[in-house]
Amino acid sequence: MHRIDDLADRPPGYVPAGAIPTRHLIPLEEIIADALGVRGATKGVTEEYDRIVNAGGSEFSVLLDLSYDAISNFAQPRVVEGIKRVREGRVKIAPGYDGVFGRIEIFGDKDQDESSESKSTKQMTLF
Repeated sequence: MHRIDDLADRPPGYVPAGAIPTRHLIPLEEIIADALGVRGATKGVTEEYDRIVNAGGSEFSVLLDLSYDAISNFAQPRVVEGIKRVREGRVKIAPGYDGVFGRIEIFGDKDQDESSESKSTKQMTLF
């Protein structure tokens, strides 16, 4: 990394004039899966995805253009929050290594714990 810094001819954060801004996206199915607390393409994720895309016009429209109020008319509140976090860049990215895929977390462990506690009842005692 030190050698890269030595060879760099531009300061950190430099953006050339006329550069096209970048936008980072996460697939809607992954946002829904993380919001529902499940992994992969489950039946529930697929059904929710189809419902949202049909109501919103397209996946890109939902992810980039529609307002949060418009999305909340046809999507669950947690999915809307996930879309908001992706748009704002408030996601946790764990890079991959040595044949292991990287992971993207939209909702942290704290958020998952709060949602799972509200969905299930805890057993207080055995007797």
